[in-house]
Amino acid sequence: MSDLIFYSPTRFNSLLDRDDVRIWLNLFKIFPQGISFIDRTKTITLPIRTSTPTQVSLPDPNSNFNLSFGECAVNRAKEIHAKHLEFGVPIRLQWSGGIDSSAALSAFIQLLGVTEAKRCLEIVMTSEGIIENPFIWEEIIRKEGFKIINTLKFTERWDGSSIMVNGEQGDQVHGTDLYRMLIVQHGEGAMMIPWTEELIVSFIKFKSKATDLDAEKLAAVLINQVQHAPIDIITLGDFWWWINFTCKWAATFYRIVTKSTTQVNAEFIDNYFFPFYGSKDFQLWSMYKREEKHKGNWATYKWKAKDFVCDLLGHNAYQDKHRQGSLYLVMCQTTKSEAIDSDFKYYDRLTPEDWYLPDNSFRI
Repeated sequence: MSDLIFYSPTRFNSLLDRDDVRIWLNLFKIFPQGISFIDRTKTITLPIRTSTPTQVSLPDPNSNFNLSFGECAVNRAKEIHAKHLEFGVPIRLQWSGGIDSSAALSAFIQLLGVTEAKRCLEIVMTSEGIIENPFIWEEIIRKEGFKIINTLKFTERWDGSSIMVNGEQGDQVHGTDLYRMLIVQHGEGAMMIPWTEELIVSFIKFKSKATDLDAEKLAAVLINQVQHAPIDIITLGDFWWWINFTCKWAATFYRIVTKSTTQVNAEFIDNYFFPFYGSKDFQLWSMYKREEKHKGNWATYKWKAKDFVCDLLGHNAYQDKHRQGSLYLVMCQTTKSEAIDSDFKYYDRLTPEDWYLPDNSFRI
């Protein structure tokens, strides 16, 4: 029997009369409606059948890990470039102008130099990227004459004619957008407050407007998962980063895959599709270099990635760049499948009852 590896949670609104489903669906008032939630630690059992393929599995803990952000980035570029050499097809880098995709481009240039990077890379972008990051556009892409592909073509030709790279999983590696809402609720130092059950319940109610009972049950499920983490989860920022890192990972890995005009398989994903921050190195960096992801406030979120881009540019103007969503043009202007199962079958429409799992973590 197959499981879901990506799904649209709104499809399961028809099961809201079940208490466990109602409690579970409150998650999507905390996280975006279009994000499937699947726990890579396998601690949380959802009210629907899901699984995590090896592509999105959580790496084994390694407390001796000591690579820098830059070393992780160059290692990832090296891994992807090796596929380019193996298959002899160009690397199509989806550059949105955002911090994550700009750091990915910087890694390829640091590894290869501009001349070789220009030979093997195609920059997939729209004019929105120029507005978001005029520095990379003016000083690198336009000046050096990189080949440009329209972003809306990124989801075409999933046929092995290019190696597809994007800046996905950068948010999960660095933290979570929920930092902003923590600051709204608790003030500027919110990310560094030690987490407590009371604070988790309060945040769930603040974001989801859930009843006291539902918020307490949902908090209990999340807290149990965090208490089984292989690393110490100390602060409120840590708590919501860990949930984002472990439970939203598959969603951000596969959401572009759902946009493919052809159904792909696991072998294709392993060889031709690379969310840049999906490497083992980056995940371990996220787990063991948490002091390098932010300095306790939103303005410093992703500061190591910004430093990495500034090194390429040769100035610090990019340090003032704030994180903002940058995939919306692709996500809203192309059709997508509603779900993908563990056999890589695509679904345009699910039947919720077929996937319901009554023995789950959300039962009252």
